[in-house]
Amino acid sequence: MLLDLHANPGDIAPEDFAQAVADAGLDAVVVARTNRADGLDAYLDALDAQEVDGFIGVELALDKGLVVFIPTEESDSFAQEDWSNQGRPWTLEALRERLNPLDGAVIANHPYYRDDHPPLGDRIYQLKPLSGVATRIGQGRGGWDRLADQAAAKRGLTTVATSGGDPENLGAAATVFLEGIESQSDLVTALRSGECMGIEMDDPASPRDRRPPAPPARDDRERGDGRRDGRGGRDGRGRGGRDGRGGRDGRGRRGRD
Repeated sequence: MLLDLHANPGDIAPEDFAQAVADAGLDAVVVARTNRADGLDAYLDALDAQEVDGFIGVELALDKGLVVFIPTEESDSFAQEDWSNQGRPWTLEALRERLNPLDGAVIANHPYYRDDHPPLGDRIYQLKPLSGVATRIGQGRGGWDRLADQAAAKRGLTTVATSGGDPENLGAAATVFLEGIESQSDLVTALRSGECMGIEMDDPASPRDRRPPAPPARDDRERGDGRRDGRGGRDGRGRGGRDGRGGRDGRGRRGRD
């Protein structure tokens, strides 16, 4: 089963969203709108008409980063609850207080991907509760992917792949479940036990850029780092080589300027 755990329809109508999911070749999706869980039935019905399995969740937007909460059971109370944090971005502490008493899986969106919104970054190590980390979102940025892999490994968390909540990215990355997922409970159990694998899909005509992000440019002219003088050596302070005394003063210590 090929499942997108973070499919946010945004402003797309249910029928158009379901068609996009079917066209992407996905078997199932977790429909997760931003800071709200009402109105999901229309999306689930449209997915069912396309013979695609739909599960419910909610995308919670932090001041930096995104997480998806997937409840163990589909219930009316989940849809009716307030997920807005009174209109403010969720902080780590507020998120912890909100999710601790609930039963379900919490998936962190790619914590180091920086192109779309401020990332969670190293705060991934502080985020609790947490069941898994989306280390691939179909954007092909190798350096950031490796950082996410390392964070998940250090915390012993399941790694998954999703569209990252971007409707235009449906089908670019998803998670493979070897066993069929029949219910919300099945999905949460599989995530907690790591019985899944994240994959990215490339369009052969337009492969994604998987090069590591380039480091920030350094202006050597202003910093003087690594400059060579006209004699082909380092500058006059002898930092790049040794002076006439072999680079050390008479007391055996390195010379100072």
